[in-house]
Amino acid sequence: MPERENELYAWSAGSCRRILRFTKTPDFDTGVSEFQLEEEDCRETPDEILVVSCLAEDMDKRALACADGFPNQEYNLDQGDTEYESFQILVQDTGNPLGYTLWTKVDDFSASGPQDSHYVLDCRNQTLRFGDCIHGMAPQGEILVISMARTVGRAGNVKAGKIDRFEGLEPEDMAVYNRSDGHGGMGGGNPG
Repeated sequence: MPERENELYAWSAGSCRRILRFTKTPDFDTGVSEFQLEEEDCRETPDEILVVSCLAEDMDKRALACADGFPNQEYNLDQGDTEYESFQILVQDTGNPLGYTLWTKVDDFSASGPQDSHYVLDCRNQTLRFGDCIHGMAPQGEILVISMARTVGRAGNVKAGKIDRFEGLEPEDMAVYNRSDGHGGMGGGNPG
């Protein structure tokens, strides 16, 4: 099984702070992991604990950019075929290197005000856009991707008999094939 990395965030009153010290105890029988927080990270009881988990090799891809606070920022995702519904980001709070705010994904900025922490995800062009400071805020600080799934989209519409292997299994472990044509594959979920 591939190695996973974890980050924990204490969530209270609409913002969160990164928890630096914790111990993870996985239970391989149940597939559940228990996280024990160090005492100094437990000064207050958070509303929730947000666990961000990803493959160790992808951990460095989570930091999308360090935003400069200027209007109309746009960033390329460079991940390929991002699935719209799964995508979420945190933006670092200015003046607090451990504090972050969950920003809200919207279709456009038409209903966004200057204090709204909104962003637009364009899956077709694989870009993330922020407001002009009149319609949506401009972020300042580190932008972290905390949730994202990828899809092969239309490329998954393969002809019958074209799938003959399953990643992680040797051919002698299992016979793999698709009996019928793949269909219904689409782009990442929003038209862009």
